[in-house]
Amino acid sequence: MDRKLAIALSSFLGSTVLGNAYAIGLGDIKLQSALNEPLRAEIKLVQVNDLSENQIMVNLAPAEDFANARVEMDQFLNTLRFHLDLADPSNPKVVVTTRQPIREPFLNFLVEINWPSGRLLREYT
Repeated sequence: MDRKLAIALSSFLGSTVLGNAYAIGLGDIKLQSALNEPLRAEIKLVQVNDLSENQIMVNLAPAEDFANARVEMDQFLNTLRFHLDLADPSNPKVVVTTRQPIREPFLNFLVEINWPSGRLLREYT
């Protein structure tokens, strides 16, 4: 419970830098691969508005944020790749991939998204 509160508070503070700033949101994750295959998943982006790919950065959160959220940062998570896909304005998303197959039944990780007026963290399993 404390971890979810810390993440929610961090997300709130990160997205309220300016009163009329854009507040990008990270939606649910949709898995498109199976166990023992390279990971392919999509995370829906919410309220991208008129921001461009050059203004939005999506990455695995830094180790300090994992520690603050009390989420274990397994070394394997460093192989996750994040690609911003704004090609379809009605379906902006982040594509998460790995080159090697995933052998664990689940992963737990934090995604960090930065844009000119804010920052957001979200935990995914």
